Amino acid sequence: MKYDAKQQILNTAIKMLLEEKEPGDITVRDIAAEANVQLSMINYYFRSKDELMYQAVGILRDKTAWDWISIKDSKLSPYSRLKKMLVSICDMSINIHSI
Repeated sequence: MKYDAKQQILNTAIKMLLEEKEPGDITVRDIAAEANVQLSMINYYFRSKDELMYQAVGILRDKTAWDWISIKDSKLSPYSRLKKMLVSICDMSINIHSI
């Protein structure tokens, strides 16, 4: 299996966000160290910490939405599912508000 540094960096950023660390407190050095990659790889693949965090949050947002879309619960109306999905996305956004 080929090692994918870009995906490893992205997964590490997502993991750190899910650990409820403040995005402003996460440094590219922290990400590089935890992902076990050279610091220069972050700028190579993402150009900046902001771009990396933007992509990581996008993945988390999409996963949150997909989790609600894929629910096959007949007890919830489509309106209720949509409402709960939007609340979940908002909650996730608030948790990582300082991006």
